[in-house]
Amino acid sequence: MNRRKQRDYFQFDIFENLFMPSSDCTGITNDVPGVSDVPIVPRQTLLDEILHMGPVFERIGEEELAAACYSEAATGEFTADTLNQIGRLYFDGEFVEEDCPKACVLYEIAYDMGCRDIRCGDYLMMGTYHHHDVQETREYGLYRNIPLAIKWYLKCAENSRIGYSNLGCAYLEHEVRDYQKAFEYLMLSEYTDTRALYYAGIMYEFGLYVEANPLMATMYFQNLIQNHTDKDCYCLWAKTRMKELTGKRSYPLNRATFEQLLDSGEL
Repeated sequence: MNRRKQRDYFQFDIFENLFMPSSDCTGITNDVPGVSDVPIVPRQTLLDEILHMGPVFERIGEEELAAACYSEAATGEFTADTLNQIGRLYFDGEFVEEDCPKACVLYEIAYDMGCRDIRCGDYLMMGTYHHHDVQETREYGLYRNIPLAIKWYLKCAENSRIGYSNLGCAYLEHEVRDYQKAFEYLMLSEYTDTRALYYAGIMYEFGLYVEANPLMATMYFQNLIQNHTDKDCYCLWAKTRMKELTGKRSYPLNRATFEQLLDSGEL
Protein backbone atom coordinates (compact mmCIF):
# COMPACT_ATOMS: atom_id res chain seq x y z
CA MET A 1 0.00 0.00 0.00
CA ASN A 2 1.18 3.50 -0.79
CA ARG A 3 2.91 5.05 2.22
CA ARG A 4 0.99 8.30 1.84
CA LYS A 5 -2.32 6.43 2.07
CA GLN A 6 -1.25 4.76 5.31
CA ARG A 7 -0.65 8.03 7.14
CA ASP A 8 -2.87 8.98 10.02
CA TYR A 9 -3.21 12.75 9.68
CA PHE A 10 -3.44 13.28 13.40
CA GLN A 11 -2.56 16.39 15.32
CA PHE A 12 -5.19 19.10 14.98
CA ASP A 13 -8.93 18.57 14.80
CA ILE A 14 -9.26 21.67 12.64
CA PHE A 15 -12.93 21.29 11.92
CA GLU A 16 -13.93 21.45 15.59
CA ASN A 17 -11.18 23.94 16.47
CA LEU A 18 -10.07 21.49 19.16
CA PHE A 19 -6.39 20.85 19.85
CA MET A 20 -5.83 17.10 19.98
CA PRO A 21 -2.20 16.10 20.66
CA SER A 22 -1.32 12.53 19.86
CA SER A 23 1.67 10.36 20.73
CA ASP A 24 0.87 8.40 17.55
CA CYS A 25 1.32 11.42 15.29
CA THR A 26 3.16 10.56 12.08
CA GLY A 27 5.41 13.27 10.68
CA ILE A 28 4.94 14.58 7.17
CA THR A 29 7.91 15.71 5.14
CA ASN A 30 7.96 18.08 2.18
CA ASP A 31 10.31 19.13 -0.57
CA VAL A 32 11.32 22.58 0.72
CA PRO A 33 14.19 22.76 3.25
CA GLY A 34 13.29 24.67 6.39
CA VAL A 35 9.54 24.38 5.82
CA SER A 36 7.46 22.89 8.63
CA ASP A 37 5.05 20.01 8.16
CA VAL A 38 1.64 20.66 6.64
CA PRO A 39 -1.33 20.91 9.03
CA ILE A 40 -2.33 17.48 10.26
CA VAL A 41 -5.87 16.39 11.13
CA PRO A 42 -7.33 13.12 12.39
CA ARG A 43 -7.94 10.58 9.66
CA GLN A 44 -11.47 10.00 10.93
CA THR A 45 -12.18 13.73 10.80
CA LEU A 46 -11.23 13.77 7.12
CA LEU A 47 -13.35 10.69 6.42
CA ASP A 48 -16.34 12.25 8.22
CA GLU A 49 -15.87 15.42 6.16
CA ILE A 50 -15.73 13.41 2.93
CA LEU A 51 -18.92 11.51 3.85
CA HIS A 52 -20.63 14.80 4.74
CA MET A 53 -19.81 16.23 1.30
CA GLY A 54 -21.30 13.29 -0.64
CA PRO A 55 -24.87 14.71 -0.58
CA VAL A 56 -23.53 18.15 -1.49
CA PHE A 57 -21.92 16.82 -4.66
CA GLU A 58 -25.14 14.92 -5.44
CA ARG A 59 -27.17 18.10 -5.05
CA ILE A 60 -25.03 19.98 -7.56
CA GLY A 61 -25.01 17.16 -10.09
CA GLU A 62 -21.47 15.89 -9.48
CA GLU A 63 -22.43 12.23 -9.32
CA GLU A 64 -18.90 10.85 -9.79
CA LEU A 65 -17.52 12.97 -6.97
CA ALA A 66 -20.45 11.99 -4.74
CA ALA A 67 -19.79 8.32 -5.46
CA ALA A 68 -16.09 8.83 -4.70
CA CYS A 69 -16.97 10.42 -1.35
CA TYR A 70 -19.20 7.51 -0.32
CA SER A 71 -16.65 4.94 -1.46
CA GLU A 72 -13.70 6.59 0.29
CA ALA A 73 -15.67 7.09 3.50
CA ALA A 74 -16.63 3.40 3.45
CA THR A 75 -13.14 2.06 2.72
CA GLY A 76 -11.26 4.57 4.85
CA GLU A 77 -8.92 5.41 1.96
CA PHE A 78 -9.32 9.05 0.95
CA THR A 79 -7.63 10.48 -2.14
CA ALA A 80 -5.89 13.77 -2.87
CA ASP A 81 -8.32 14.62 -5.67
CA THR A 82 -11.36 14.34 -3.42
CA LEU A 83 -9.78 16.60 -0.79
CA ASN A 84 -8.89 19.10 -3.52
CA GLN A 85 -12.46 19.16 -4.84
CA ILE A 86 -13.90 19.61 -1.35
CA GLY A 87 -11.39 22.41 -0.74
CA ARG A 88 -12.68 24.19 -3.85
CA LEU A 89 -16.23 24.10 -2.54
CA TYR A 90 -15.19 25.67 0.76
CA PHE A 91 -13.03 28.27 -0.97
CA ASP A 92 -15.74 29.30 -3.47
CA GLY A 93 -18.56 29.20 -0.91
CA GLU A 94 -21.21 28.57 -3.56
CA PHE A 95 -22.84 25.37 -2.30
CA VAL A 96 -21.50 25.29 1.25
CA GLU A 97 -20.67 28.06 3.70
CA GLU A 98 -17.39 29.68 2.70
CA ASP A 99 -14.49 28.53 4.86
CA CYS A 100 -11.15 29.48 3.32
CA PRO A 101 -8.92 28.34 6.22
CA LYS A 102 -10.51 24.88 6.05
CA ALA A 103 -9.98 24.88 2.28
CA CYS A 104 -6.34 25.77 2.83
CA VAL A 105 -5.81 22.81 5.16
CA LEU A 106 -7.49 20.42 2.72
CA TYR A 107 -5.35 21.77 -0.14
CA GLU A 108 -2.13 21.35 1.82
CA ILE A 109 -2.92 17.74 2.68
CA ALA A 110 -3.95 17.08 -0.93
CA TYR A 111 -0.68 18.59 -2.17
CA ASP A 112 1.29 16.48 0.28
CA MET A 113 -0.47 13.41 -1.14
CA GLY A 114 0.60 14.34 -4.67
CA CYS A 115 -2.18 16.58 -6.01
CA ARG A 116 -0.90 19.28 -8.40
CA ASP A 117 -4.31 20.40 -9.68
CA ILE A 118 -4.76 23.16 -7.10
CA ARG A 119 -5.88 26.44 -8.67
CA CYS A 120 -3.55 29.41 -8.94
CA GLY A 121 -5.64 31.70 -6.74
CA ASP A 122 -5.88 29.01 -4.10
CA TYR A 123 -2.09 28.72 -3.94
CA LEU A 124 -2.05 32.50 -3.36
CA MET A 125 -4.53 32.13 -0.50
CA MET A 126 -2.45 29.33 1.04
CA GLY A 127 0.60 31.56 0.94
CA THR A 128 -1.27 34.48 2.46
CA TYR A 129 -2.46 32.43 5.42
CA HIS A 130 1.13 31.47 6.24
CA HIS A 131 2.44 34.99 5.58
CA HIS A 132 0.31 36.60 8.27
CA ASP A 133 -0.29 35.43 11.82
CA VAL A 134 -3.97 35.89 12.68
CA GLN A 135 -6.21 34.22 15.23
CA GLU A 136 -8.68 33.01 12.61
CA THR A 137 -6.10 30.78 10.93
CA ARG A 138 -4.32 29.73 14.12
CA GLU A 139 -7.52 28.00 15.19
CA TYR A 140 -7.11 25.77 12.14
CA GLY A 141 -3.50 24.90 12.83
CA LEU A 142 -2.20 27.43 10.26
CA TYR A 143 0.64 29.53 11.62
CA ARG A 144 2.96 32.20 10.27
CA ASN A 145 5.67 30.44 8.28
CA ILE A 146 7.41 32.62 5.69
CA PRO A 147 9.31 29.81 3.89
CA LEU A 148 6.03 27.92 3.50
CA ALA A 149 4.27 31.08 2.31
CA ILE A 150 6.99 31.50 -0.32
CA LYS A 151 6.51 27.90 -1.43
CA TRP A 152 2.83 28.51 -2.18
CA TYR A 153 3.46 31.93 -3.75
CA LEU A 154 5.98 30.31 -6.09
CA LYS A 155 3.40 27.72 -7.12
CA CYS A 156 0.99 30.55 -7.85
CA ALA A 157 3.66 32.47 -9.79
CA GLU A 158 4.17 29.52 -12.14
CA ASN A 159 0.99 30.55 -13.96
CA SER A 160 0.22 34.11 -12.92
CA ARG A 161 1.77 37.43 -11.94
CA ILE A 162 -0.64 37.88 -9.05
CA GLY A 163 1.80 36.25 -6.63
CA TYR A 164 4.82 38.37 -7.57
CA SER A 165 4.26 41.26 -5.17
CA ASN A 166 3.54 38.77 -2.37
CA LEU A 167 6.83 37.04 -3.15
CA GLY A 168 8.72 40.31 -3.16
CA CYS A 169 7.39 41.22 0.27
CA ALA A 170 7.90 37.73 1.69
CA TYR A 171 11.57 37.73 0.67
CA LEU A 172 12.02 40.88 2.77
CA GLU A 173 10.85 39.15 5.93
CA HIS A 174 13.41 38.38 8.62
CA GLU A 175 13.10 34.59 8.30
CA VAL A 176 14.40 34.81 4.73
CA ARG A 177 15.77 38.24 3.79
CA ASP A 178 16.83 37.62 0.21
CA TYR A 179 17.00 41.18 -1.09
CA GLN A 180 17.88 40.23 -4.65
CA LYS A 181 14.82 38.02 -5.04
CA ALA A 182 12.68 40.59 -3.25
CA PHE A 183 13.72 43.30 -5.71
CA GLU A 184 13.34 41.07 -8.76
CA TYR A 185 9.82 39.96 -7.87
CA LEU A 186 8.71 43.49 -6.98
CA MET A 187 9.90 44.62 -10.41
CA LEU A 188 8.16 41.68 -12.10
CA SER A 189 4.91 42.49 -10.29
CA GLU A 190 4.54 45.63 -12.42
CA TYR A 191 3.32 47.30 -9.22
CA THR A 192 -0.12 45.72 -9.38
CA ASP A 193 -0.83 46.73 -5.78
CA THR A 194 0.12 49.44 -3.31
CA ARG A 195 2.30 47.12 -1.27
CA ALA A 196 4.62 46.51 -4.24
CA LEU A 197 5.01 50.25 -4.84
CA TYR A 198 5.71 50.90 -1.17
CA TYR A 199 8.39 48.25 -0.79
CA ALA A 200 10.02 49.15 -4.10
CA GLY A 201 10.42 52.66 -2.67
CA ILE A 202 11.76 51.21 0.59
CA MET A 203 14.41 49.21 -1.26
CA TYR A 204 15.65 52.33 -3.05
CA GLU A 205 15.47 54.39 0.14
CA PHE A 206 17.60 52.01 2.20
CA GLY A 207 19.77 50.63 -0.59
CA LEU A 208 18.62 47.02 -0.35
CA TYR A 209 20.28 45.08 -3.21
CA VAL A 210 20.20 48.29 -5.29
CA GLU A 211 22.20 51.43 -4.60
CA ALA A 212 20.39 53.86 -2.32
CA ASN A 213 18.61 56.43 -4.46
CA PRO A 214 16.35 58.98 -2.71
CA LEU A 215 14.99 60.23 -6.05
CA MET A 216 13.86 56.77 -7.12
CA ALA A 217 12.39 56.13 -3.67
CA THR A 218 10.50 59.43 -3.89
CA MET A 219 9.17 58.49 -7.33
CA TYR A 220 7.64 55.26 -6.03
CA PHE A 221 6.20 56.89 -2.92
CA GLN A 222 4.71 59.78 -4.93
CA ASN A 223 3.19 57.35 -7.42
CA LEU A 224 1.54 55.55 -4.55
CA ILE A 225 0.29 58.72 -2.85
CA GLN A 226 -1.04 60.34 -6.03
CA ASN A 227 -2.96 57.30 -7.29
CA HIS A 228 -4.42 55.87 -4.09
CA THR A 229 -6.47 57.13 -1.14
CA ASP A 230 -5.48 57.57 2.48
CA LYS A 231 -7.71 54.62 3.31
CA ASP A 232 -4.87 52.43 2.09
CA CYS A 233 -2.35 51.91 4.89
CA TYR A 234 0.56 51.75 2.42
CA CYS A 235 -0.40 55.19 1.13
CA LEU A 236 -0.23 56.58 4.66
CA TRP A 237 3.11 54.87 5.28
CA ALA A 238 4.45 56.28 2.01
CA LYS A 239 3.63 59.78 3.25
CA THR A 240 5.62 59.06 6.39
CA ARG A 241 8.57 57.88 4.33
CA MET A 242 8.37 61.06 2.22
CA LYS A 243 8.67 63.16 5.37
CA GLU A 244 11.68 61.11 6.42
CA LEU A 245 13.29 61.58 3.02
CA THR A 246 12.86 65.34 3.01
CA GLY A 247 13.57 66.03 6.69
CA LYS A 248 16.36 65.42 9.13
CA ARG A 249 16.76 61.89 10.42
CA SER A 250 18.63 60.48 13.39
CA TYR A 251 19.58 57.16 11.77
CA PRO A 252 21.60 56.09 8.72
CA LEU A 253 19.95 54.67 5.60
CA ASN A 254 21.34 51.16 5.36
CA ARG A 255 20.38 47.51 5.58
CA ALA A 256 20.88 47.27 9.36
CA THR A 257 18.56 50.23 9.94
CA PHE A 258 15.92 48.77 7.61
CA GLU A 259 15.96 45.42 9.40
CA GLN A 260 15.70 47.09 12.79
CA LEU A 261 12.79 49.29 11.72
CA LEU A 262 10.97 46.42 10.00
CA ASP A 263 11.33 44.04 12.92
CA SER A 264 10.09 46.72 15.32
CA GLY A 265 7.00 47.33 13.16
CA GLU A 266 7.99 50.85 12.14
CA LEU A 267 8.01 50.12 8.39
